[in-house]
Amino acid sequence: MFHPKDKKVYDAIYSHLSAEFYSCGGAFSWTNFVERLKELNPSYSIGRKKGFISFSRKTKNKDGKFVEKRYRLTTARFLTRQLNLSKLFNTHITSSEIKKISDRIDRDLFKAPSFNIINGSEISCMYEDAFGNESCMTNHHYEYTLLYEMNPDKVEMICAENGTNQARCILWTLDCGHKYADRIYDNASSINRDLRDFIEKKGFYSFNKRNSLDRMFVSNLTFEQGCVPYMDTFIYGKVDIKKNLLNLSSDCISGYDITLDRTNGVIDIPDYEQCNYCGEIYDTRYLRHIDGRFYCDRCTSELFTACDYCGNWVKKDDAVEVYVVERLHHPITGVKTIVGTMKVCNTCVDRYCKKCSICGKLGLFQGRRKFIVVSYNDDDKPTKCHECVQKEEEEKKEKEKIKEESTDEKEKSENYQVKSTRFVARDCEPTEVEFQNIILNNYIGLDNNE
Repeated sequence: MFHPKDKKVYDAIYSHLSAEFYSCGGAFSWTNFVERLKELNPSYSIGRKKGFISFSRKTKNKDGKFVEKRYRLTTARFLTRQLNLSKLFNTHITSSEIKKISDRIDRDLFKAPSFNIINGSEISCMYEDAFGNESCMTNHHYEYTLLYEMNPDKVEMICAENGTNQARCILWTLDCGHKYADRIYDNASSINRDLRDFIEKKGFYSFNKRNSLDRMFVSNLTFEQGCVPYMDTFIYGKVDIKKNLLNLSSDCISGYDITLDRTNGVIDIPDYEQCNYCGEIYDTRYLRHIDGRFYCDRCTSELFTACDYCGNWVKKDDAVEVYVVERLHHPITGVKTIVGTMKVCNTCVDRYCKKCSICGKLGLFQGRRKFIVVSYNDDDKPTKCHECVQKEEEEKKEKEKIKEESTDEKEKSENYQVKSTRFVARDCEPTEVEFQNIILNNYIGLDNNE
């Protein structure tokens, strides 16, 4: 006659599977089922591994002999892996159906777990006692979790317990008003499953199921350096320097540039300074340091401009417009030179700019874009710009052209000048015959010259 090791486990499995058989109408193999239960001889543990089914299994030892050993599995895995329910029922059984059967068996075998939601200093005590399981924040590291204690209205803890089985998770109150259950720490998978069911029944968002929340925020948390724990979900933060408050985010977004992934309770808070113009406080990494003062990007663009020559910031009212020469390169027409302007600081004006002594324009006299093309160190000598030099060259060319034209006209007039070699000055006018001879000789001379 078969005497089960633990009749309570045997009866629970037998009764619930029998009920399942009648509900689904499957072709249940009673003989195989009973024989398999006799072979496994299941029992349940009342110690640290509460929530597990213990069973026997014959294995070979080093000598090649079969010896009987005891193993532990959760109820659901025991049903699927050891009893092989799909084969017993001669049909496919889904994981949800397996879970329903295993939950009913567990309720018969084990007591219902207790749940408690705590806050304040009780959370610190739970971390100090390593309730649920040990982690990087438990035991003597519990002081790093005092952030939870400092914010009882924003942070709570759910504690689940069933005998020696324990589980814990942080319960956050989000800015949107919803509750969010963070990662679960446990010492048994059964209590983990119980706590997940509790969270789901309460309608909380959870670490494994965030529902429709894409980004989650918890703002205005009181904190101190050395009391900020390692975060599982809210690993990004920013500090409100004016109020000395910590704001947390589940995602890396603009402004949340502090990471809470350290286990020493300390966070790297960047240096913050106040904008000298608008008064807002910013991270110094995002401020402009100009003339010993800090300015935000918006105020910088409003008040200052960058010197086009050295790149230093200069107030818009103090920037000086100077003339430069731009050379435009064209593949067909070649290089084209045009005159442009640039705004520079007073330092660059003193070092690299001079005034044209003719037109008075201020321009660069050094570098590739120099506008002052004729410059002398002696102040008594003139300084000329590109435009004036070009104008002088054009005037010079124009004068030379006029001079050449006048010379040509003079030579031409001399060639046509009437030359009289026979005319002798006298008191009376030449006779008509004499005048004709003079004209005739001049034309003959012109023909010979040509």
